[in-house]
Order: sequence, then C-alpha cells, then structure tokens
Amino acid sequence: MKTTAERLADHRAWLVDGMPDDDSRRLVERDANLINADLTGADLRYSDLRSADLRSADLRSARLNGAYLHGAYLHGARGITSAGPVGREGHMVYAVDRGDCVMVHAGFCWDAADAAITTIKRDYTDAPVMGDAYIATVRAMVATLEAQR
Repeated sequence: MKTTAERLADHRAWLVDGMPDDDSRRLVERDANLINADLTGADLRYSDLRSADLRSADLRSARLNGAYLHGAYLHGARGITSAGPVGREGHMVYAVDRGDCVMVHAGFCWDAADAAITTIKRDYTDAPVMGDAYIATVRAMVATLEAQR
C-alpha cells in the first residue's frame, strides 16, 4: 500500500500529464484516513476525497479546485471550513485558505470569496433574504479561516 506522500507524488504527475481519464495515478482517497496529515500546500485538485477523515489535517494553502469533498470529516482541520446545506439548491459550501486569499466552493462556483459573493448576489436577486443568508455564511467562513492564520 502506498504512503500518502507516494499518492501525492502520483497525483502531481497525473496533473502534469493533463489528467488523462484512463490514468491510474489519479489520487482517489475516498474514505482515506488522513488524520493529522500535513497537507500544507498540497496540490489536491480533482481529488476524490469523499468521506475522507481529515480531522486535524493541515490544508492551509492546499489547492482543492475540483476536489470532491462530500462527506469529508473536517473537524479540527486547519485551512478549510464547510457549512451547509445552503441556498435553494442545498449545496455544501467549502472555504479554503490559500494564503493570499480565501477560495470558496459553492455549487458550481469555485472562486475567491469576493467573487463568490458577487455571484451569489447576482443569482439571488429574486430571493434576497436567502441570498443574504448565503452571503453571511460565506463571510463567517472567511472570518473563521482568517482567525486561524
């Protein structure tokens, strides 16, 4: 069985090769035990982290664009927070501290917090109360991550 470091190296190579669908080097960590793992700055783009146990893991500055985090256990994890379900679609929202900004994954949106808030405002003009609650959730998540710095 490969170590986490070996799996991360395989995943990095998969990303460099253009992420071919038939390549087995993709990091698939569904149900992985990553308790206390130091994943600072790790490139976890497009990883399948469903139901992964990331308790107390350090994900500060990790790249999680496109990562599938549904059901991931994040209690005590640093650099990431989640909330939800929120909005009319009932999505989970994830915020990740990239160091220079906080990135927000909400539904199909993966963007810097300010841009995500702009998108929510645009998408919820017909439901301003729900949009305001969604925005308040994102702002609280950003504040939580900034307090961890």
